[in-house]
Amino acid sequence: MEQYNQIAKKYPNREAMLAMREHEKGMKIHSQYLPKCPVYGG
Repeated sequence: MEQYNQIAKKYPNREAMLAMREHEKGMKIHSQYLPKCPVYGG
């Protein structure tokens, strides 16, 4: 686990999470609101 923490990066996602919660309907979220990795796009 310690090795993972050394290579893991964190990116700000507050806006993405707020948009996701705002557009949630019946515990479902449209794919356009799912957060994407800014480096790899996945």
